[in-house]
Amino acid sequence: MKKAFLFSGQGSQYYQMGRSLYQASPVFRGQLDALDEIASDLAGYSVRDLLYGDKKRTDPFDQTSVAGVSICMIELALAATLIHHD
Repeated sequence: MKKAFLFSGQGSQYYQMGRSLYQASPVFRGQLDALDEIASDLAGYSVRDLLYGDKKRTDPFDQTSVAGVSICMIELALAATLIHHD
């Protein structure tokens, strides 16, 4: 069966999103780390470190330059995890 994924846009982001899955799933963690390496090379900082840093889930996540990239990274890592476990 073919798979299709729909990714949400900006506005759904929050600090610590996907953290439990990052800690529990080696596939998700590996994908997110690989994507963060690419993003870090381009941006000069770790999006993952900003996402999972000292901010609480309820803190405003309004850094536009980071929000869109972090959502995309989470969505791609989640899709890879779901495909892997199929």
